[in-house]
Amino acid sequence: YDLELSYENQIGYEIKGDPIRKRAVFLYYFNRILPLVPFLNYSDESKNISFLDCKLRDELEEKLKRIEDYLNVKYVDGVIKGLSSLLTILLTIDEDIVLDDIDINEIIETPEYGLVNSLFSELSNANKIYFSLHLLGSRIQITTKTLLSPNNPKLKRIAHYLVDEFERLAAVEFDKKDDLINLISTHLSMSIYRYKYGIQLGNPLMDDIVDSYPDLFDLTSKAVKSIRKHLQMPIPDTEIAYITLHFGGFMRKNDHRDLSVHVLLVCPNGISTSSILR
Repeated sequence: YDLELSYENQIGYEIKGDPIRKRAVFLYYFNRILPLVPFLNYSDESKNISFLDCKLRDELEEKLKRIEDYLNVKYVDGVIKGLSSLLTILLTIDEDIVLDDIDINEIIETPEYGLVNSLFSELSNANKIYFSLHLLGSRIQITTKTLLSPNNPKLKRIAHYLVDEFERLAAVEFDKKDDLINLISTHLSMSIYRYKYGIQLGNPLMDDIVDSYPDLFDLTSKAVKSIRKHLQMPIPDTEIAYITLHFGGFMRKNDHRDLSVHVLLVCPNGISTSSILR
């Protein structure tokens, strides 16, 4: 993810690089690490570690839950705990971020920002906007100045490379390969900012996809590893599950090509979900 792990005597280990990427990696792996560190699940001052005050973390977690209740939303499992842990760390270090690809004024006008601004006044404005982005969740695509078009040459190349890699691993050839590449490119254009900021989204079909199509999911996971080098950011399993649906849809044979069916699909957050349903 274009980060560097360095070591110096009497100082120890340090991860160097873009602060936003560091946070994205932290949040990406947090839920995987959580079950292995039992004391992160409850307050016990005797088991605090140097970089995480569990008592403070719990206080911040309660504030985030108040936001959840006020907005009448339910965030993905682990999101509140991950954000509260990240907040705990950020309050002890002097590290700011640059948000040069976000429409800041649009974020400031949201209820999410108003609540973050009120409950976490000690944060810098950039960090308030950063955490507001996480609470906005799936609406990230409408808050960017430079959202990449699905026809962006870089996205097209990455989508093409991903499809080629899947064909190689699965030993298949897609009949409508260009259509699949366009769908993957569209999906990436909607998701790339979530990858960048480490925003964790749920996928209600996740368990069904893994249980029903384990081989297809495994092949997609291996293929996705090839584009992480190009994107230089983590891609969560929930997103891999969505991409699995794209591949699975194009591998199914249509035995009713003469049947004409008209369906209207409407998605309030973009065209990615509509494309999957189609």
